Amino acid sequence: MGFFERAGRRVERFKQAAKKAADENADYRCQSCNARFNADDDQCPECGSTEIVSTSAEE
Repeated sequence: MGFFERAGRRVERFKQAAKKAADENADYRCQSCNARFNADDDQCPECGSTEIVSTSAEE
């Protein structure tokens, strides 16, 4: 396994771990597609739905 292949795998694992942590701590969730995000927008950045709820209300 070459250096760049190992580095690429490590970067991908880090990227996935960072995304998971961000999703777990997100402030808002789309009820349609379950995407999580921190921006208080009128619509979901993933699917465009307007069914946005605060995750703090779920806890």
